[in-house]
Amino acid sequence: MTDLPDRDDPDQWPRLRTRLAETLATRTLAEWVDVFAGTDACVAPVLTPSESAAHPHLVARGTYVEAEGVLQAAPAPRFSRTPATLSTPPHRSGTDTVEALRDWGVAVPADLDAGDTGADEGGAAAATSG
Repeated sequence: MTDLPDRDDPDQWPRLRTRLAETLATRTLAEWVDVFAGTDACVAPVLTPSESAAHPHLVARGTYVEAEGVLQAAPAPRFSRTPATLSTPPHRSGTDTVEALRDWGVAVPADLDAGDTGADEGGAAAATSG
């Protein structure tokens, strides 16, 4: 890319953002990964949690674990002579909805405040199951 707007001028950032977006759209994610592989450029793809869990580097480091069918980050830090383990099962989506809303200072909807946790019997939040 040549003739780029001045990145140090905030007024030029919208133009710069547009140029970068147009350029990035010319290749797939895999193609960009190949372009930067083996370089010292500080570039890495933004991955979803499931893509991250399958990434060879993170697999080799044991960064993610599955507990009771829930993919989550492994305990950290990890020491060679004191292995960390998960001490409790993962919380099911929606089981702590009311408590979290109150902790964050968010008004709790009446239907949740009346005792409905926001989770269905399977543990998934009713509002996010659809």
